[in-house]
Amino acid sequence: MQTYTIREISRLFSLPLSTLRYYEEEGLLTNVQKSASGQRIYTQEHIDLLQANRHDTRAAQKAVRIRNG
Repeated sequence: MQTYTIREISRLFSLPLSTLRYYEEEGLLTNVQKSASGQRIYTQEHIDLLQANRHDTRAAQKAVRIRNG
């Protein structure tokens, strides 16, 4: 299975590292594994999810606001 680092995902989607960490904290990216050294490991599943939501950023932000009340 192909895996990706947070830096690779950041470059692929032109997102800051902090945004990817935020998505994980908020539960928008789940099942992010970590290597023995603590580095996040992303898979094609994460890429697919980010691609599906790429063009709908406003809806994702609204969902977080609703969820946080």
